[in-house]
Amino acid sequence: MPHKVYFLRHGEAGYASNDAERTLTENGRQQTVDSLHKVRERIKGLDGIFASPYRRAQESAQIAKQQLELDCKIVECSQLVPEASPQQLLEWLQSQQQDLLLVGHNPLFTRTLNLFIGADPRQQHMDTSSIAAVEYEISAAGCGELLWLSHRV
Repeated sequence: MPHKVYFLRHGEAGYASNDAERTLTENGRQQTVDSLHKVRERIKGLDGIFASPYRRAQESAQIAKQQLELDCKIVECSQLVPEASPQQLLEWLQSQQQDLLLVGHNPLFTRTLNLFIGADPRQQHMDTSSIAAVEYEISAAGCGELLWLSHRV
């Protein structure tokens, strides 16, 4: 049975001495709200939200939960940090067997998206507040189908 995964890259973030502590800017919050509003009707039947432990991703996940009116917990996931392995993320995703929203970062999301859909590593790019939808039966390189990729307004 096919599953869907939605990749949401966090909104624009400010600066901090520790990368994990960077927070969304006001513009980043608004970008995330606008991006989610644009695709809201296309995201249905989510079983859960997993987000990087980094603060800007947690904030973006909270915005997604509100904008999509989801009644689920946001689960912190170390597989979603910027320097994580795309291959390991796909292996982790295969173990989930549900429709999920993943909230994280680049370079991980751009690399994972292109690996998943069997595209050139630079073919698709995830800008801040971009959202991509991929359908798959097997979470492995070249096995996903890109349904859509929406960039911020």
